[in-house]
Amino acid sequence: MSDIFISYARQDKSKAEALAALFEQQKWDVWWDRELVPGEAFEEVIARELASAKAVVALWSDVSVGRSWVKDEAKEGDDRGVLVPALIAPVKIPMGFRQIQTANLSDWDESPTHPELQKLLKRVGALIDKPVTTFKPTLWQRSKAQLRWRSPFALVAACVAALLIGYGAYRLLPRGGDDTAASFEAAKRTAQGIDMASDEGNHEGAILLYQQAIAVKNDYAPAYFFKGQSHASLGENDSAVADFKKVLSLPSSEQDLRRKSQKFIEDIQSPPPTPVPTPARTPQATPMPPSNTNAGNTNSHMGPNINAKATGSNTSSNSSTNTSPPPPDLPVQAQIGEMFGGSKTNRIAATTKLIIERKNDPATVLLAVKTATAQPKNMSGVINTLVLLESVNPSILKKHRPEIEALLDAVKSNGPQTETHIKKVRSRLDN
Repeated sequence: MSDIFISYARQDKSKAEALAALFEQQKWDVWWDRELVPGEAFEEVIARELASAKAVVALWSDVSVGRSWVKDEAKEGDDRGVLVPALIAPVKIPMGFRQIQTANLSDWDESPTHPELQKLLKRVGALIDKPVTTFKPTLWQRSKAQLRWRSPFALVAACVAALLIGYGAYRLLPRGGDDTAASFEAAKRTAQGIDMASDEGNHEGAILLYQQAIAVKNDYAPAYFFKGQSHASLGENDSAVADFKKVLSLPSSEQDLRRKSQKFIEDIQSPPPTPVPTPARTPQATPMPPSNTNAGNTNSHMGPNINAKATGSNTSSNSSTNTSPPPPDLPVQAQIGEMFGGSKTNRIAATTKLIIERKNDPATVLLAVKTATAQPKNMSGVINTLVLLESVNPSILKKHRPEIEALLDAVKSNGPQTETHIKKVRSRLDN
């Protein structure tokens, strides 16, 4: 349980992250990132953290004032007398909250010395009964970044997934003044790109952020690595290979990053595995007699009836009516599971690998769809599945139209980002 709960709209994540970093520098416990609940019921975690918080900080912006959950969370804090609202944009505060003293952070540059921020810190400190300590801005805060800087070793975690590529931490920040500052900025842009690719499935936007990182520091290997994955997810294989080769050519690239890049190059340039064909129905020369004891076993989607006692031609006939492809092998099943896991970088890597190797394998497509349908509120996993479907041959999508339609119907209320991908999948279905 945390002392502080930050309520905010997704579009204001950078401000929430910067504020959380300052709270953590005070050595206060804070819950703010709605992504940090893998394996648990999303609503239950939020309700638990909100109910236990000694201070509820609500960030009002032009977006959050229209979000019902922000207003509900602020109301919960107000009812318990622990609400600490803050304006992060010059907007009109929602009805019901205008009589509460509100910190004006609309011009906050993320400096810890901002006068209104100091007022907010004092109010929060009083509510959670912990002192407010005076501290000097870190180098990263002086450059207006939003990283958690709790210790020298926290830099790896602070650079979000840009420093943790799912396979190990990389020593990305060289010593030295200007070069270190450039690395900080490149790490920030790369982390933002990872968020965009993993959380929104927006690989076009992510590529722009990776390019910005490269513009700041042209030998920043992780930006090339993740840009290559986004290009591969979009089917831009030549660009992807060029990015991965760039990683191999950079002296600053860590060995594990080189190994992963080499593997992606091999996967892209190797012929894809032959898809498992869907068994076709074989016409029967002679109809089965009505008295056949297996006549009731007509559900072709369930495969052969394992209780059937008939042999010979009758067994062959039952097998020939199975229209479901056999399940993919265990490594592929594991990759599909990774698309729904807690690591953003692992989700990106798994989705990219499936698009490269298995996008036209009916068994993989069907299993991914069924997995997403079973977890409709796993937003990142659902979006990754939809991104996969956007790359699949329309003829394969149409073979599994009922299952795909069921998925689209189950996730249609997940928000505008999901809706954008739903439209793309429907377009391919109707192609």
